[in-house]
Formats: sequence, structure tokens, C-alpha cells
Amino acid sequence: MSDEKNPNFFAAYADDIKSQVEDRLLLYRLQAVKITSNLLSNILMFSLVALFGFFVLVFLSVMLAFYLSEVLDSYYWGFGCVAGLYILLLVICIVFKKSLFGKFIMGNIANIIFDKTEKKDPDDGK
Repeated sequence: MSDEKNPNFFAAYADDIKSQVEDRLLLYRLQAVKITSNLLSNILMFSLVALFGFFVLVFLSVMLAFYLSEVLDSYYWGFGCVAGLYILLLVICIVFKKSLFGKFIMGNIANIIFDKTEKKDPDDGK
């Protein structure tokens, strides 16, 4: 009961609480940095893969257009068929954009933000 007579009793606990709050804020900042860096690295990797995939698609499309031009004996029809194929793919993407891309993108971002492999914080009580 000597703590009740000590005038620094409440000041000591105030310092402990302040230290706990500062530590918790630091933990949240570090977790935010981890999530942000993970998200940005995934975006960068996806961008690089998409860029290289785009170049492969362009060159394969030109090859297909020249092949169809030879088969159809007309550059107009060869390149027109490839353009028609891309118009068809564009229409499909527009019609099914939410079901094809929305769930995929939202699911990946949610998995990055709420990392399933991350250990639970013992202070959370879960």
C-alpha cells in the first residue's frame, strides 16, 4: 500500500501508458510500411510481366497477320482478321469486366493487405 502514498505513482503509470501507445503506433507504422512495400513490389512485378507480355503479344499478332495475309493473299484481310479478333476480345472484356477482373484484382489486393501467412499479434486476443 506504499504505492498509494507515493506521489509519483500515477506519473510512473502515465509514462508506461505513453510508452505503450508510442510502441503500438510504431508497430502500426511498420505494418503499414510492410503492406505498402509488398503491394508496390507486386504492382511493379505485375507491370513488368504485363509489359513483356504485351511485347510478345504484339509480335505474335504481327506474325499472325502476315501469315493470314499470305494464306488469304491480301494484307488487308490478314491484318483485318487480327484486328477483328482484338475487337472481339475487347467486347468480351467490356461485357465481362466485373466478373473477369474485379474479383481477381480485389482478391489479390486483399490477400496482400491481409497477409494469411502473417502471425497473429498476441495482444489482439485472437
